[in-house]
Amino acid sequence: MDYLIHQGDNAIIKQPFEAQKRISRIIVKSLNKVFRAYTLNYKYGWEPTKHFDDGDGFAEFIYEVKDGQVIHSLLTGVTPWNDNPPQPTPTPPPSPLANRVVGLRGLYYNSIDIGTNYSFARIDPQIQFDWGSGSPNYSSLGNDTYSIFWAGDLKVASGGTYTFYTVSDDGVKLWINNQLIIDNWTNHAPTTNSASINLIPGENKVKLQYYESSGGAIIRLNWSGPGITTQAIPSSNLSYCPFLAEYFNEEGFRSLIKTQIDNQIQFDWGTGFPVSGVDPDSFSVRWTGVVKPPQDGDYTFTTTSDDGVRLFINDQLLIDNWTLHVSTTDTESIHLNANQDYYIRLEYFDRSGGATMRLSWNGPGISFSHGGDFLTCDRSQ
Repeated sequence: MDYLIHQGDNAIIKQPFEAQKRISRIIVKSLNKVFRAYTLNYKYGWEPTKHFDDGDGFAEFIYEVKDGQVIHSLLTGVTPWNDNPPQPTPTPPPSPLANRVVGLRGLYYNSIDIGTNYSFARIDPQIQFDWGSGSPNYSSLGNDTYSIFWAGDLKVASGGTYTFYTVSDDGVKLWINNQLIIDNWTNHAPTTNSASINLIPGENKVKLQYYESSGGAIIRLNWSGPGITTQAIPSSNLSYCPFLAEYFNEEGFRSLIKTQIDNQIQFDWGTGFPVSGVDPDSFSVRWTGVVKPPQDGDYTFTTTSDDGVRLFINDQLLIDNWTLHVSTTDTESIHLNANQDYYIRLEYFDRSGGATMRLSWNGPGISFSHGGDFLTCDRSQ
């Protein structure tokens, strides 16, 4: 038998018991002649099969009852059917950069050319190194022909004129608030260079580049200023806010496995897993950070990914390749204003096979960046 359970457009109804009746199909009719599907909540299951029109002017939907079941408690409610059922709520992104660390971020390269042949990154609490004829890291760098790029924030308590001193063997460059104040990019024996600049109270940007050609290797960064005699810059005055990285099992940011600091986004995991506990064939990662461009202008962001990637700048979707693909490079440009904080959010997923994710950018005052050179700390902290 056919059983008409609903005729009308109210969203929720109740039906009486239909004891011991063998129902072959269920009919839902809509009075406004617009087809509307419903979820039918009752003791046994049936399957929607087709939109049915018997010519009476009502839109109808037919539900075939499985196996001609005897329905004891036919229906407990009718609710509108949702073709897009709610998805599990992803873990919300954290407040950007609750991860300020003491010291400067150093990128180490197996080349005297900054940005070439990247080796590793680490946080150095102070820049006070004398490696002699040795290496900063014997497992990753040789004794000669390497370079380092440090970046971060410098906190000063009082405004005024500060003098910075570098002691280097070999080349050195120092920027304060994106102004190049020391430039001795040459091969030389241990040499002291100095320059003065006016600073405002609070956070100021610092970048230091160094290369070692051959022989001895020394790099030190000192300062003097209001109430400060010449000394090494204390680690308490140096800070860096790297990317905050969240690693999830599955592709939808649902099962958080680990949160950690990533100094830059330059990863090729192959067929392995990015962190312990993550499925190598089904995972997602979300990185958040804040960048402060040195100049007004158009900046180009580049991602290389396998598989999906999305890049947001201040919640504006800039790069969108949320698909399965082999290693693919995507590039987009955006106009940014100097000395303004921009929030970066990079999202990535991998589904089987190789896993690669790299981020870089360039623009006015930036010939090449691994995406971390101009990271800054959130001023609201």
